[in-house]
Amino acid sequence: MLTSLISLLLGSGAATGQASDVCSWTQEGSWANYQTGTLKDVEEELAPPKPEGVGHTPTGLPVKVSVSYGGESRPVSAFNQDAIATFADAQTSSPQPNITELFTEEYLFTESGKDYWLPLQKQMIPFLNQELTPGDQVQLLALWIGYSHPQGEVNHTFLVNEFCKP
Repeated sequence: MLTSLISLLLGSGAATGQASDVCSWTQEGSWANYQTGTLKDVEEELAPPKPEGVGHTPTGLPVKVSVSYGGESRPVSAFNQDAIATFADAQTSSPQPNITELFTEEYLFTESGKDYWLPLQKQMIPFLNQELTPGDQVQLLALWIGYSHPQGEVNHTFLVNEFCKP
């Protein structure tokens, strides 16, 4: 289980898509665990009954979404840092990468008119900056790890583990 989780978090990094479908590799290996959906649907499905407290999952919920790249970045917000730390603490004690060190910046993406600041694995950032320009449509493979309630609003945390420009 831990091996599959680390594979989901780290990804293979191999984009072996065919010319007709450059994102076909997302159906192979551990990437096939990512179910096509929307960030909004995940948020609605996993919305807490009342706006208080913190919720998380020790395994995460893998989702594949299509969004628009906003081109802006910032350091990971405090509530996303807390969610990542809680998620990392829930992992088994086996040796693994320090998840909190993998996610230091979050990037702006838009889905159906709603903006999302999503933490990206730091090793992906140079490729994202080279391959995408603001407004590009992109497919993200993300892991929903939990929610918190900063300033009375529900914040869902999705960790982006890979991307593909269709």
